[in-house]
Amino acid sequence: MKRQINYFLQVSMLLAGLSTVMACSSSKQVATKNISQPVTQPKKTVPPPPPVNPFKNDTTKTNKKVVREKITLKTVHFAFDKSNLNDHAAQLLAGNVEILRKDPQIHVKIDAYTDHIGSDQYNIRLSERRARTVMNFYESNGIPANRIIARGLGKAPVPCWMNTPEKGCRKNRRAESRVFYSVKNGYS
Repeated sequence: MKRQINYFLQVSMLLAGLSTVMACSSSKQVATKNISQPVTQPKKTVPPPPPVNPFKNDTTKTNKKVVREKITLKTVHFAFDKSNLNDHAAQLLAGNVEILRKDPQIHVKIDAYTDHIGSDQYNIRLSERRARTVMNFYESNGIPANRIIARGLGKAPVPCWMNTPEKGCRKNRRAESRVFYSVKNGYS
């Protein structure tokens, strides 16, 4: 009986081994079949480049910031101890108004100065009048007041002593208009 059980165990083990070998060989065949078949990769689609607008060459987006073309506004000069505009200054400011009308997101900062003749207090008041004059010109020509900042800064930071027939230095008696963009709208 022991012999029969040993014989039976040996045959069982032999059959189990054969079935394992058969399973391995069938998986090798499957693997062989997969290797012999050509592998096709899905094709990647490349989106077309964005269309180029030839009329919008002044802005390009980089890292979610807008980079704009540098815009320079004209500076106006005043006569000694005056805050009114002459014809030449009015023409320069009219050109600035045209630039400001083209882009409603442009804001303007006006910094007005005086020369170094007179007291500090007087020159502060004179520079404020000059800044207000330029601001009023912009507003009267259709630029909204919420797009304008005007400051009178008194004596110009760099004194200028030129030998001219008039008093003071014309170069320092000025109102500078500078462009800036609204931070609320995502610009600076």
